[in-house]
Amino acid sequence: MGAVANGESVGRKAPGERAGAPPREERFLRFAFTAADLLLELGPDGVIRYATGAFGARLGAPPESFLGQDISRLIVPADHGVLASALAHAASLGRVAPIVVHLNNAARDPICFAALANGEGAGGLSATLGRLPEPLAAAVETLVGVDAFRLEATARLKDSGSGSLSLLEVVAEGSSGPAAPEIAGRIAEAGPAAWARARPLFGTLSPGRYGMLSEAPVDLEKLCARLEEIWREKGDPVQVKGAGLALAQEGAALPDVARALRFALRSFGEGGLKRLHEAGFSRGLSGFLERAARERHAMQSTIAARRFELAFQPVVGLADHAVRHYEALLRLSSQPGTRPPSTQEFVTAAEAAGLAEELDAAVLEEAFAVLAEVPQAAVAVNVSGLSFQSEAFRRWLVRLLDAGHGRRSRLLVELTETAEIEDIASAREMLAALRTAGIPVCLDDFGAGAAAFRYLREFRADYVKIDGSFLRAARKSGRERAMLGSMVALARDVGAKVVVEMIESAEEEELSRALGADLGQGWLYDRPGRLPGSALRRRSEGRRPENVPAAPSPA
Repeated sequence: MGAVANGESVGRKAPGERAGAPPREERFLRFAFTAADLLLELGPDGVIRYATGAFGARLGAPPESFLGQDISRLIVPADHGVLASALAHAASLGRVAPIVVHLNNAARDPICFAALANGEGAGGLSATLGRLPEPLAAAVETLVGVDAFRLEATARLKDSGSGSLSLLEVVAEGSSGPAAPEIAGRIAEAGPAAWARARPLFGTLSPGRYGMLSEAPVDLEKLCARLEEIWREKGDPVQVKGAGLALAQEGAALPDVARALRFALRSFGEGGLKRLHEAGFSRGLSGFLERAARERHAMQSTIAARRFELAFQPVVGLADHAVRHYEALLRLSSQPGTRPPSTQEFVTAAEAAGLAEELDAAVLEEAFAVLAEVPQAAVAVNVSGLSFQSEAFRRWLVRLLDAGHGRRSRLLVELTETAEIEDIASAREMLAALRTAGIPVCLDDFGAGAAAFRYLREFRADYVKIDGSFLRAARKSGRERAMLGSMVALARDVGAKVVVEMIESAEEEELSRALGADLGQGWLYDRPGRLPGSALRRRSEGRRPENVPAAPSPA
């Protein structure tokens, strides 16, 4: 637990200590265990270096089996975001104020996590995890956010390959609907008594749209009717509609099912049951997988034939307005008489179909062609988290960078959060390859999802781009302004330059500058368009640039 406490050796008696008293180390342990079940020492990377306590009773394995593991292994995936955020702030604050998380055991027991810098190395922490009093534990909010819920759903799929996902849409008949915290209590009230033992997980996917993970299928017709009845009795009539998705998909590859699951949650969160059905989930995950297999060829054709173009938007220094680089933004081409899908829809669908690597490779090829034409420009390209974890994509990218050695010094890579990075080790190898090649890395849309803080702790970023929604909120609320300031400070603490996006007015620029941001992007400076000095916005369809390796094969 550390050899020194308050400047004295642990084993030495303090003044006033009675003869026969237990050694100080033993006494400290007793004090600690009055409020904690588990005691840990963590390295600056969050890896467990020392562990003691009731690991067997709480987590089913002895303390030593967790040595060398990341602290996140002890906590349910749904809470990884809040845990990573707390640990990231600990680097500058020197402590983690008590937070409530859930243990990664069958019961998902709520537990209090706290930590303090131990003074034995930069970033090292001594941490405790203690049970909550029963009344407080019963009152812990069980409704998690969309990113945490998606992470938990994916983890359950991979751990057991079974279970049921229920999606509920609550539409108020009046002007205002029920507050989000009500939904978990209402569902628990409407469900059978066995639910209390099974501890289903509830998530807010967007206002009025909720998810529930349970071990057994749910009679949604009965549940929705009962929920409407309960709200009607409370004097707040609503309409409740639902859809169920079985996680088990016999004969389907696990990566395909996991991608489909993430796409389903995103679609439902953005547009409810209507969008879910439009995306191909009217017959569940199996129906979507069948449809995706049919549409995959058409999407591959769009990517291979380069039926898209790149638009470029400048990123400028807030101090001098000088352009530092341009972000390359994907724009899909439309066929005569048709409307192209939105970029976000296409990218998300490509990820769900296992085509993220092919799409990212095609965009990088296009960007490299532009860099050859405009030698003074630097360009940032978005790369999916799925590609970041791919060994095949990494090998292809290294060959591309070698082929364009003179251009790679003007390339930046933005890691997007549309798909969660689960294989941290592979992503670190990608970052190492980029760093070896001298390619700066930016964490895109920082703060918009739960994974952002985990990425900031796991990866060394050169830039952090803060999601524009935080700037909008900061203009209206002192609390949100403080939140944005905290995010800027956190990014700068780890040595990253801060980009604020969606700046549209001088007022927003001044606010970003006052809070310490370095760079800005938005309509105040220019809208996306042709790269200055370039006549090339889109090459002839199907023609690949010279001296570029073939794109990686899809997984």
